[in-house]
Amino acid sequence: MSKTEAANHQEGREPLLTIDSASSYEDLKAQLEPLADTDYPVALRTLAQIYEYCANYAVSPEMFHQAREAMSELVPENAEAYMRIAKTVDTRCSRLDGGDPIPMELRQLSLMQAAEAGDTYSRIKLAVMSGDNVSPGEIDAMVDDALMGGDPQAILALGDLMAMPGAGEKYAEFSGTGAQFAWMVFACRNGPPGLCDRNSHLMTNLCLYQGTCRYQNLEEYVRTEVFTGEQSGKLDQIIRQIQDRSQIAY
Repeated sequence: MSKTEAANHQEGREPLLTIDSASSYEDLKAQLEPLADTDYPVALRTLAQIYEYCANYAVSPEMFHQAREAMSELVPENAEAYMRIAKTVDTRCSRLDGGDPIPMELRQLSLMQAAEAGDTYSRIKLAVMSGDNVSPGEIDAMVDDALMGGDPQAILALGDLMAMPGAGEKYAEFSGTGAQFAWMVFACRNGPPGLCDRNSHLMTNLCLYQGTCRYQNLEEYVRTEVFTGEQSGKLDQIIRQIQDRSQIAY
């Protein structure tokens, strides 16, 4: 979480759980709430990520598991992955807010509070949610802030923001369906372990909702499914150009 792990977890010195390390998101939420009350932006952001991750499960855990079982029968080669993910989601989400359904307003409120506190990731997510109501200048400013801040999660979120061809002005050449994956791979390379591996939120969603379960990380998926063969060089070229614009050094 940084800021010296939120001041060594408010001087308690115990290790702070993260979105990737926590086995129970109720426990993670309990650690985050005192930080969120001080408007610490990454705590607010992480609360929004928790709500997003657990939202479908919280509607009906029984239906969630039934859907995974049905998918396993339809796509047997993915059955092991579906069951592994279902077990992880169950462990993480079953105790969250006492098992009650999660209003989507909670996620949006946490994002809005984090954005107001200066969190670039949350500004980007809100912009993506708003659709076409974002000006080129606003897009350029968010890309600038993500690159200057060096926050891998914010840069990863740029993948969705830059998916539309011609997004922004300064970075229009790095926009569109293919280029969006270059932003994401760049973020994965510069992010912490686990940001884009097979157990990450990103790869879990690819598996559950697109049936893409056999890859160990995002870059493997992109080089196999998106930038194939000779196109792989184009991916490397875009990543180098993004690197030249950023404050991150490999």
